[in-house]
Amino acid sequence: SLFLAAGGAAQLLAHFPLLVPPGRQFLAHCSCLSNPGVTHLAHFPAANAVAATVKTLAQFESIKLLGTLKKGVTAALEELAATQATLRHAAAGSAAPPPGGTDTAART
Repeated sequence: SLFLAAGGAAQLLAHFPLLVPPGRQFLAHCSCLSNPGVTHLAHFPAANAVAATVKTLAQFESIKLLGTLKKGVTAALEELAATQATLRHAAAGSAAPPPGGTDTAART
């Protein structure tokens, strides 16, 4: 489809984080559920629209869409790992090496 060929799916993925409600609003939504373990964004119309678009595209261009989704998920997981490393470094203070750095104390 022209949409996928023009990078439309990649743009949808790039903008999807903007559809997730920010911090406290998302936590408030989760906390009002009887089972927060099954939290989803069903009550957010914009997120529903993107999900419906992806499902529709998958019916016609599943192979191309899967490749794009895989790249998006990989990028998100890499960003998560970097954020985790930063938070661990901040929580440990100066005792831990910076993310991607080396621990000079271990060499001495």
